[in-house]
Amino acid sequence: MAIDTNFITALGAGSGVDVKSLAQSLVDVEKVPRQSAIEDKIERSEARISGYSVVMAALDNLKTAFSALNDRSDFNTVTSSNSQPTAFSVNTTTDAVPGQHSIEVVRLASGQRSASEGFASATEFLNGGAAFSLLFTPQSGTAQTIRVPGAQAEQQILAFSGASTSGTFTVAGVNVSVVAGDSATSVASKVKAALEANTFMTGNPGRSITNNNDGSITVNYLLADGDASTIAFSGEDDLGIEAAGATLTSYSAGGATPQGVVAAINAANLGVTASLLDTGDGTSPFRIVVAGEAGVDQAFSLQSDDGSGVGEEQTISFGAVTSGGTISIGGVSILVAAGDTAINVAARARTALAASSLITDVPGRTVTDNGDGTISIRFIGGDGNMDPLVVADTDSTGANPSISTTVPRGSLDGDPVENATGAALNFTNLQTAQDALIRVNGVDVYRETNTIDDVIDGLSLTLIGATTGAATVSLSRDTSSIKTNLQNVVKAYNDMASDFKILTGPKSEDEEDIFSGSLYGDSTVRGILSQVKSILLADSSTPGEELAALRDLGLSIDRNGVLSLDEDVLDEAVATNFDDVVKLLSANTNNQTNFGTASRGVAGDMVKRITDLISQRGVIMSQSESAEQQVSRYKEDLATLEERMKALLERYTSQFAVMESLVGQMNSMRESLKGTFENLSAMYNQK
Repeated sequence: MAIDTNFITALGAGSGVDVKSLAQSLVDVEKVPRQSAIEDKIERSEARISGYSVVMAALDNLKTAFSALNDRSDFNTVTSSNSQPTAFSVNTTTDAVPGQHSIEVVRLASGQRSASEGFASATEFLNGGAAFSLLFTPQSGTAQTIRVPGAQAEQQILAFSGASTSGTFTVAGVNVSVVAGDSATSVASKVKAALEANTFMTGNPGRSITNNNDGSITVNYLLADGDASTIAFSGEDDLGIEAAGATLTSYSAGGATPQGVVAAINAANLGVTASLLDTGDGTSPFRIVVAGEAGVDQAFSLQSDDGSGVGEEQTISFGAVTSGGTISIGGVSILVAAGDTAINVAARARTALAASSLITDVPGRTVTDNGDGTISIRFIGGDGNMDPLVVADTDSTGANPSISTTVPRGSLDGDPVENATGAALNFTNLQTAQDALIRVNGVDVYRETNTIDDVIDGLSLTLIGATTGAATVSLSRDTSSIKTNLQNVVKAYNDMASDFKILTGPKSEDEEDIFSGSLYGDSTVRGILSQVKSILLADSSTPGEELAALRDLGLSIDRNGVLSLDEDVLDEAVATNFDDVVKLLSANTNNQTNFGTASRGVAGDMVKRITDLISQRGVIMSQSESAEQQVSRYKEDLATLEERMKALLERYTSQFAVMESLVGQMNSMRESLKGTFENLSAMYNQK
């Protein structure tokens, strides 16, 4: 247990010596030199880690510089000139070959443009507002039906309670007489009769009223009524009648308009685009314009069918149910029970479908139970050719619904769609679909697009207009990038050599400079520089016939280790032996791998060598990891030293505490003896 020396001194029993400071001083004499030595080792190891990071960065820069020269495609920069740039533009890729070509643009590729006759309004009714179809027939492919939904007239429900008092109230301004005790159903019947006898109905042929036999009636308006006014009641409260009106289905112009036709064509995604143009021309300015894609194979025809012909019919057959569950027809779920026969299933299916939106949402569609385990769904002519309904035995009941027969809608067996004035929805061609025609070096070439990149290797043409005669396109090799890339190599190498010199040289006097001298005398760095130099100075692993090494391209290292480029020598080599330049640098290959022992040319070999050096398994990473491990060990040594010195301090403190106690005892004895002697002396003096 440590003893507090301050406590001992405070008692005044000690020697007067600051034993705490003495103990700490004795510990520091042993601790400080060792701690300083370990911290110096940590600092040197951390400096080595920083130095190796600089080595890796410098090598990576050199690798990047050589990477711009290790593929054959790096040397295939080709520039183009075009004598008629207003007729077409030219783009080149690395596959382009120097040369000259004659190109004549005879005509551009164009898409078909077809337009309808004019209509007075974008929302006027076509086909009387009823659904109809368009038959889209492409130049190549299968004809498709485009369904244009019909307009929806408004319906209003009027609901009543029974009358408690006799009298008259008004509905839509029409008097309705009731007597006390009339039931809700009776009141609704009287309202229906009163409205039907009034001009509310007689003046609007085509309107109808349905008695729902539940105390309510439904008023069915005409399309021409548009958004009808809500029916008003008056005086009903005085008779004890509760009356309420609600809109069941709002008026909607639907798709049976020029605007709706455009929407239906675009929604069909058939490769054409429709738009509605207001030409501002006379009383019928609105025209539907349908545009196809470019190319003769993209031609099409578009014809309207008012749906007056016979609609398509699909017959669905069933089997007996072995296990209860659900089947599905056209998205409608039907519950069946174990033991149901095919006839039972057909009856269930007919009931469910008749009440579903598949049938009720399109007036005129019907579903019939054929009494033989099958049902037939009859679509309307305006539906056109329908896709087969999706049927499924969802729960594996055994009913196994399937489309057994389909009687298709005949192609255009109705009449053309017309508007209210008899104008037909017909389309006439404004522009014919055609392929582009160009003449390349005297040969006619047809394409369905105005961007052509598969006629001349490495050349992409974008056609703008016809040429005047033939244009001349000249392709020439651009070698300026070779010089730029070799200049980058020179800079990257010299920067690397300079960094290595600073790292392996003496430590700078600048205390903030953590890099200089961090790898002083490191043989790894000298070995790396030697490996890089050997590739720079040696013959290429893939020499050309006349040129074999970088020295033949004007690169040399002087006695100070500085790499330089003689641009005149390089220009001469590129001008007279271009293929050799490419070969000795890239081995005439593309996308070289860093695996294996293949000859890669100077640039490829350098990239491979540097990749190996700076990889996770490379020598630099190995040295850096070794330095990191040393730092960890040194820090452990520091922790061990700290524990030892702590224990030593406690031991010294304990020993000094014992010493203080002994000194205190001796001092007490001295004072006691002194007092005794003084007392004896006094006694003798008194005698």
